[in-house]
Amino acid sequence: MLFKPKSRDSKASSVVAGMYRCSLICMAVIVSLTCRASDQSPAVDATDSDSQWGSVTDLLDEKFKSNWKSFALDETNGDLAVWKRIPRQDRRDTELHCSGAPRGYLHTTQKFGDFELCFEWRFESDPNGNSGILVFTQDDPRLWPTSIQVQLHQPEAGSVFPVGEAVTDATVRKEGLARPVGEWNRCRIVSLDGGVVVHINGEKAGEVTGCTPGSGMIALQSSGSEVHFRRMQVRVPADSADDTTKSETNEAAADGSDADSERAAG
Repeated sequence: MLFKPKSRDSKASSVVAGMYRCSLICMAVIVSLTCRASDQSPAVDATDSDSQWGSVTDLLDEKFKSNWKSFALDETNGDLAVWKRIPRQDRRDTELHCSGAPRGYLHTTQKFGDFELCFEWRFESDPNGNSGILVFTQDDPRLWPTSIQVQLHQPEAGSVFPVGEAVTDATVRKEGLARPVGEWNRCRIVSLDGGVVVHINGEKAGEVTGCTPGSGMIALQSSGSEVHFRRMQVRVPADSADDTTKSETNEAAADGSDADSERAAG
């Protein structure tokens, strides 16, 4: 509550006026801290069942070139010229810039089934800026590959629909969730048991179920508009992460055993 000086007594008025000024200062500090906390919040949002998730993987870290591959209409497959990683002093703010041309997409080398993907994106100046995230992307080099698309198109961000031969039980059409052009937007995509839930700027855009395929690569679209990404992080359920680690360990052990056998035979 703000206190406004109404007393006729000059001394009392002075005291109340001081309280009024202090309350304004406190409110300004609170607003400033709140905005700062919002800007510095982690890319991966906490959930009610946060313990189910494994560790976070930064998709824009130093392993970027080995973790992603590109496809473009002009057949520059593997050429990352359209995709430029911009390192920042704070590694968390490293950006990925897409020129928008040629049209195509950048996809992870790893496939994901159940996962949580969080990132930020923005269009610098295009009010009709267009891009999207393709989840469950298949090895189908064309525009556009079989996948489930989460729309980042400025007017329709948060819409979800199948692409190519993909199938879902429903589609999601949304409007007005993106912030003004030039501002960073936040997107959170959760995939569990063949369903995909999407949040844009903290608001649930919607969800689709019955997704076929239910696993695949994560891809970013180059759709004719310059678009920037940052704070792109993914994590899979803890059980899945443990299984992957065990599998890799077993494969390494098997390779080592085969090598020993070959040396012994030689």
